[in-house]
Amino acid sequence: MIKGSLSGTPYIYHHVNINRPQISVKFSGTVQADSVPNTPGGRDMFLELEIKYKDGAFQWHNVHFNYDTSAKQYQSDVFTTNPDKEVDRIRFFIMFYRQPDAAYFDDLMMTFDETGSAYSYDSKGNLIPPRITPSATRPILSTAPTS
Repeated sequence: MIKGSLSGTPYIYHHVNINRPQISVKFSGTVQADSVPNTPGGRDMFLELEIKYKDGAFQWHNVHFNYDTSAKQYQSDVFTTNPDKEVDRIRFFIMFYRQPDAAYFDDLMMTFDETGSAYSYDSKGNLIPPRITPSATRPILSTAPTS
């Protein structure tokens, strides 16, 4: 649970040291919260990845929840880091901006594909299937006759 603040930006995060080149990260979670009418400066609730590279550069990727409903919501996304840079660390944030009530986050998950290039994703986070070249061969399945 995150207790809101009408003028503040409460958040919680989890820090993971990575120290490797390109990785793909899937992150997800659910939230249920009561929201107030739009406040000056806006309001928001979302999950965010903050990626810090070894060269000191930062990159952020987030998914937003609908703050106009009190129904339980689920969001997930996949993000692949810059293939030309080594990742230092990732922080997984849950954010609840400019809301006086409480938000109940649950089922939070962050998983890593540490193989680096085994999977590729498009700009919407959809898995790009592997290409099979015409010269690719497939194993032949044969059966022996039974008597």
